[in-house]
Amino acid sequence: MYNSIVSDIGNSIIIENMHAREILDEAKKRLPRILPVEKVSWIRSDGAVKGDPSGAVARVVLGGARIPLGIRVEAQPSAARVREAIRHMKRRRSIGGEVVILVSPYLSPRLREMLRRERQPYLDLSGNVWLEHGSVWVEKEVAKNLYPAVEMSHPFADKASLVLRRLLSGSVP
Repeated sequence: MYNSIVSDIGNSIIIENMHAREILDEAKKRLPRILPVEKVSWIRSDGAVKGDPSGAVARVVLGGARIPLGIRVEAQPSAARVREAIRHMKRRRSIGGEVVILVSPYLSPRLREMLRRERQPYLDLSGNVWLEHGSVWVEKEVAKNLYPAVEMSHPFADKASLVLRRLLSGSVP
């Protein structure tokens, strides 16, 4: 199922193709392929975790260590949204003691660096991952974005705006 969430960025419109629930479902399928987990047990995967409508909780065995892994989904990652997610994940970690990981279809290199600086684990569905917990450290970077956003020309971009204003003014020869 695809939605029609539209965000205006500069002179282009980006249509987000995945709901948070779809991202969570895909993350559940892909988690064992992206992270080198030995075992995954989903404790809560219905999306309603500690006030986070896009979350889930799993117990994973990674490098022999048992880690309670909280999932925070961000369907449309931007610097502002990632900063807000970092604040939320730190609060959630302090309440539940779980390692909270940000999951998104794709995180740009700039957003990944922001998360690493804040020591916040992340995983994107394209295969990028960074997780540090106790003696466990996982870092993987892939070159290809498997979930590119669909871009369309914005109707009020400079050239389009001039044409539209000319048409609306009635001064078309």
